[in-house]
Amino acid sequence: MRKICSFTQTYSDERAELFEYRDKDLSDISFRNQFDSTFYAFHNSSEPYIAQLLGGRYFEQIKNLETIRYQEISYPESFRRSLELIAKNNYDYVIFLQDDCLTLQDIDQELIDFIKHEDFDMLNLETTPRDLNVSREPIYADNNFTVTDTKSSDFANRNLYAFDDGAYAARVSFLLDVLYDDNYYKQANVWNGEVYLEHKIRRSPIQRLTTNKNYYRRYNILGRNAHDRSKHLVTLKERFR
Repeated sequence: MRKICSFTQTYSDERAELFEYRDKDLSDISFRNQFDSTFYAFHNSSEPYIAQLLGGRYFEQIKNLETIRYQEISYPESFRRSLELIAKNNYDYVIFLQDDCLTLQDIDQELIDFIKHEDFDMLNLETTPRDLNVSREPIYADNNFTVTDTKSSDFANRNLYAFDDGAYAARVSFLLDVLYDDNYYKQANVWNGEVYLEHKIRRSPIQRLTTNKNYYRRYNILGRNAHDRSKHLVTLKERFR
């Protein structure tokens, strides 16, 4: 039987606003609860802040929650330790979701079934073939759910990152043996790490399967990338009333 977990990492003591929307993201909660565990890492967060978040509605509804704490190490190094922990606990697949990644629509049971039973290296959960201007026939179909054999080069051809921190489900061994490497773990921060992987994957394309639906989106309302905060807040408030 395949063993699957989800993984998210948050940081600092200044991300609580996101959980006002996470509390209402019942689709995300239900999705995570379909799998064996949810690993949630706190990076450079204080214990009172962690306790505040863990006492909220979101975490109260997450089943089989495993929390991790990191202090005074880089994000790439903390991610290495998390991946190794997931592998040590014999998880075959991991669903990676950034802390600002919330659902755009309800999660189909067909997606859950695909992750649980089909063989693949990586499945993107944010982008569709239409977004990539790809019209090839799907390799998998179940009711109104389809999967298309897209690659990182399809993203690059649309002037998107060949690889970024968008939501995905992936084989743990693929992440450890192919995608992330020692040079990534040595990067100073998450932004440098993302740039490093972008260049690496442009040179060596990987599988990035896509579905016909945009299930998740990163809402940049906090931190360094909050350039479109006002616009993203409109979408969040419409989605999570």
